Amino acid sequence: MDKDNLAATLNQVAIVPPPRLPPREEEFFNVVNDFWYHGVWTAKHLRRGELWWGKSACDDYLKQLLRQMLEWHARARRGEEVDVWAHGRFLEEWVDSRALETLPRLFAHYDEADVWQALRETMALFHWVAAETAEVLRYSYPVLGEERATELVQKMYLGRNHSQSLASRDQAT
Repeated sequence: MDKDNLAATLNQVAIVPPPRLPPREEEFFNVVNDFWYHGVWTAKHLRRGELWWGKSACDDYLKQLLRQMLEWHARARRGEEVDVWAHGRFLEEWVDSRALETLPRLFAHYDEADVWQALRETMALFHWVAAETAEVLRYSYPVLGEERATELVQKMYLGRNHSQSLASRDQAT
């Protein structure tokens, strides 16, 4: 119902969406560095036996950073006009098919070994998507930071059995 005949004037308003620009290099670096920092942070929680925090970080926070990178990757590779929707809606339609194949392995059950596996898979996917996005956008990529973060996560993963066996030995005596 339009008692004041306002609908006719609404049709005259042109809605122009803002241009879709690639991320600024600083914004790109912030997401990359945030991801690798929180990858290490996640591993620390898992190593401490804080499964809830580790799983939450892996399956929520890191996935949001990954989703952001997947959006930038899709636009960088297919053009800014590709519609990536909001917050991952219809992701299966716009994400790179190589990434789509890995998604079933990225989310963990509430199980320490499963969360470690999901963390490593998430890191591997983020690595190639972010590196490829940087290449297409002609941004440098913080390789040393990623390598150091990956090394720390790997050390924590490998060291978890050693610390668990020490704790078991101490409890037995």
